[in-house]
Amino acid sequence: MNTISMKQRVQQRLGQLHREQSGAVALLVLAAILIIFMISLVIFDTGRASRDKITVSAAADAAAWSQSSIEARSMNMIAFSNVAKRVTFGMTSYYVALWLAYTELLVLGIALSVACWIANIPTFGALTPICEQVTEFTVKIGIIMGKEAPDLGVFAGDLNSNYFGRDMKALNSYQEYMMELTPWWGWSEQFLRGTRNGASMTASFPAPKLLPSSVSSMLSQSGKTDSLPVQKDDPSKNYSNMCKRVIGDWDIVVHVADYALKSGPNACTSGGWQPPVICALTGLLAVPNMIPACKIQEKVFGDEGAPYDMKKYSSAEEWQLDSSNLVFAYKSGDKRMNNDEERKKYGFLKDEHDQDSLIYKSGGYWGMARSEISFQGGKPSAWYPSWTARMRPVSLPGEWQSDIELSNAWRDVAPYMILGAALDKIVDSDGATLEGAAADLLRIELSTSAMGKDNVPGVSR
Repeated sequence: MNTISMKQRVQQRLGQLHREQSGAVALLVLAAILIIFMISLVIFDTGRASRDKITVSAAADAAAWSQSSIEARSMNMIAFSNVAKRVTFGMTSYYVALWLAYTELLVLGIALSVACWIANIPTFGALTPICEQVTEFTVKIGIIMGKEAPDLGVFAGDLNSNYFGRDMKALNSYQEYMMELTPWWGWSEQFLRGTRNGASMTASFPAPKLLPSSVSSMLSQSGKTDSLPVQKDDPSKNYSNMCKRVIGDWDIVVHVADYALKSGPNACTSGGWQPPVICALTGLLAVPNMIPACKIQEKVFGDEGAPYDMKKYSSAEEWQLDSSNLVFAYKSGDKRMNNDEERKKYGFLKDEHDQDSLIYKSGGYWGMARSEISFQGGKPSAWYPSWTARMRPVSLPGEWQSDIELSNAWRDVAPYMILGAALDKIVDSDGATLEGAAADLLRIELSTSAMGKDNVPGVSR
């Protein structure tokens, strides 16, 4: 019986283990699982980052469109008020023009009657029938004016300056209210829509006037504050434009028809053929008398009755910059970007950056979106309620003025971003810190400073 030494047994066993192949696949599977797990973490982080970036973009879009919607609505309300002013101004001016026409017709009738009777002398009475008709026609003018005189007294003594004057004052107060309210109304709307759609804070350029103009101009980088593109640069000129619109937009036809319907059953249909002719001539003669009548009513209503008109712009680029809103949106996310929080799962062997730098401690996402008010009907006008909002690129070629860049826009809204952070309590939300928020604001500053006039055109969002 052969005896196997201990050494031989050990060598035999080791040889068997060396030749054994079972379990190798399990090791490969474990290695593959580890790799798949790491890839899954990367995909998960990438998905969250993409989701947050999409959220920021969507929040910026919602904020920008909401602000322009408010401004478009205000432009429509100002247009409605302008139309109401035009109707009141045209109606009262036409009534004054009627009395100017009556007076002119009466003077003309008297002059013709006197001339006819004088001419009748050398003709030995041959013109008597004609002179009698002209005289009767003139007398009927005086009779009709006498019947209408009480209405003129009421109009001149109470209606014109008091009743219609108060209407004009109320319409003007509403327009001034909309002019002052809209920038802050639009700003608050964009802030609420932006934060409700996922952003930590949003702010828009041009910013509303926070302080008196003298102080705001010193603090502003761009020198621009948000406002509607309408103004009263010259009330007398605005009155002249409104008077032209009363005639050019066919309001005058309505006023003539209203005069015919209301005066016809009263003084214009009784007493022979003269009253209808007198009323017809007076209604037509009142049309050219609208120009002096408008001047009279301009003095009655004063600056309060003048309508708002579009601002004058030297270029299309200046108009685009003034009729649009650029929203900056930011969403914090310090936990995912912090080595002490979610990123520790990667187990960095060595940091490749200086952790003390604020730039590398930033953790949020930011985005931009721009919208504008648009007039649907040709050249922008303050007389038709056809304003709406639409999205547009952040920058079009040649749009930014020589003294205004994207960095100026950002610096203008930065105080509002800080104010928005305080309102939204960013320090207590999403694990954000003051240090991280400051780093992100600095990163936005660096990014916008790098977008000059050469590389900013064509940026969509």
